[in-house]
Amino acid sequence: MGDVMRRLILFGLIILFAVPVQGALIGVNIAEKLDGDLKVMVDSENSVMKITNDFQNSGSVTYNARARLDVFDGENIVFTGWSQESIMKPGDIKDYTLYWVEEDTEDLTARLRMYFGNEISEMEIEIPPMNDVDSEDAFEVTRVRTFDDTISFYVKSKKDIDNVIIIPENYPLGWIIEQTEIESIESNQFQYTTIDFSTPEYSDIEIDIVIVSKDGTYYSRENIMIKKESGLALQINQFMDSITIGFRSIFG
Repeated sequence: MGDVMRRLILFGLIILFAVPVQGALIGVNIAEKLDGDLKVMVDSENSVMKITNDFQNSGSVTYNARARLDVFDGENIVFTGWSQESIMKPGDIKDYTLYWVEEDTEDLTARLRMYFGNEISEMEIEIPPMNDVDSEDAFEVTRVRTFDDTISFYVKSKKDIDNVIIIPENYPLGWIIEQTEIESIESNQFQYTTIDFSTPEYSDIEIDIVIVSKDGTYYSRENIMIKKESGLALQINQFMDSITIGFRSIFG
């Protein structure tokens, strides 16, 4: 075989193996995309505003996501609400619902933020008309306990009530305390409830817990102390809670 033929064969082999290698390199270097699409629906029933955030992970990476609602009086924030946080894989679609209770909304504005990965999507929210309603004080909060990232308590209701919302209020702006919902509460029964929180620097504080039915017919506001317990004292207190709640559920 002549030198020319050997060179041609060698050149052909180089081309044959170089093409798939180059293709593999191109596949590895595909850029990741951090993105999300947000659709918002706002409505109200009496004094309760509901913001439904329909969010889709339209990128190529998995991330944590949550929604935040801020209400302003001029430049001052008068209310902040946080949704629960969840993990979203590419293509996932989830609803992040937030609530706010108010009767006098004149001169107030609202802003919605969606936190996902290291990004923030922000938009102004038009506050719908909200009506004054003669609400009944129907709820009681008792046996509050604070753990590393969770606040637990019992909610007692005077009546059978469906679709109850728990809204933490009046806590430092650096804190995150999530809203939550209770599907139903039976009359004179104690519903165990937990809400997650996080803070860059913990301290014992007082906050308000608003408990309201979705139509605003039943409404209560309770001031509670956030104070961590640990060790034997926590175990004893939890044991005593279960005995007390069981006794009160039976005997009223």
